[in-house]
Amino acid sequence: MIGILIIAHGQLGESLIDCAKHVMNKQPPQLAAIAVNTSDDPADVLPRAQAMIEQLNTGDGVLVLSDMYGA
Repeated sequence: MIGILIIAHGQLGESLIDCAKHVMNKQPPQLAAIAVNTSDDPADVLPRAQAMIEQLNTGDGVLVLSDMYGA
């Protein structure tokens, strides 16, 4: 199964995961979010994203959805 990582400003990513939980009545597998602020340097977010991608990847890859300022 392909993992999904949402990198988004504020609590948008967690809110989207909450919507998926509501629809599925459970935590979707291999789905995670990283919250960022407009003041965050993308270079500082990269190590967190790489670690999360390694955690989510079970061999089929990870789709990264980004809603960051300047991305």
